Amino acid sequence: MQAYHLPNFLAFLPKKPGGEISPYFKAADTGYNSWVHDKIGWLFAIADRCSSAEAVTRSQLWMKTLSQCDKGESSRHPFIRTMRRELVPNMKAVVDPFHWPQFLDSNVHFSKNTIQEALDRESHSKKDTVRDIQSYMVMRRETIGTRPCFVLMRSIRRLYIPDDVLAHPIIREMEDVALDMVFIVNDVYSFKKEYGDNGALNNLLTVMEKDLMASHMDLQTRLDHTEKLFTAALDRFHACRKELPSFNADLDRHVAAYADGLIDWIAGNIEWSSLNHRYKTFLNGEDRKNCIMKIELDNPHRKLRRSLLIFFVVLSMPVLGYVL
Repeated sequence: MQAYHLPNFLAFLPKKPGGEISPYFKAADTGYNSWVHDKIGWLFAIADRCSSAEAVTRSQLWMKTLSQCDKGESSRHPFIRTMRRELVPNMKAVVDPFHWPQFLDSNVHFSKNTIQEALDRESHSKKDTVRDIQSYMVMRRETIGTRPCFVLMRSIRRLYIPDDVLAHPIIREMEDVALDMVFIVNDVYSFKKEYGDNGALNNLLTVMEKDLMASHMDLQTRLDHTEKLFTAALDRFHACRKELPSFNADLDRHVAAYADGLIDWIAGNIEWSSLNHRYKTFLNGEDRKNCIMKIELDNPHRKLRRSLLIFFVVLSMPVLGYVL
């Protein structure tokens, strides 16, 4: 098992009073924790590693659930029933009427891109496939599933920013680089789990390995490079804040608060990613403190020896059968 040093992404962000956000997750009541454990997986089910055909079906079901949540239609599908009964009502209670159309629109884009991600996963499953970091990053902004969460954050903070202001190139770029930071962190912390599941077919670290400009990098060098990508995105985020135009007094206040919320979201994602039991990035608290990930990578020589052993065992089976 090899040990790799992960970037300390949180060190690049401003410290918040009161320490980490994550201890408050532990303080949540038992009922809430049980609901998250039992039901939150439905959100991952939309985009989890499935075929492109299944991704189309799941995405259509998800959008049907959101768009028809007030029509009282019934369905036998467990996805529809669970989402309609337990998740969508909570969303409707939090997302106010101003933000609901924006929430639906962001989910449409998310659903479409999960289908594209499934297609990419299928087409890039071969080891000799060439991939491109830049095109992956553009797609990953949408498949990380965070744009709907940004709408949710604006609703909770009562930030009423109209569509034409959100579409301003500077605000749009500020959102995009915030999403870059979110998915970079996600891909780093989830790599160990994904590598064990399917070889991490759709992960930034794997894409680097298949990009002609980065294919020479070993895993530690690729991890170090993610830190450079993260800090470059953060620098651009701060530059965008300085370049924001003035709309009017109220809107300027809401846009500034939205920028603060994006930073909070980035920091919270780092804390959640390092502590959650979904990824199990670290073996213990000491490794987490020192940002050390231990992982067993496939050794090509060991794989060759295993294949040769199986080959000779198969060849010897008729002989063994004759002797016995």
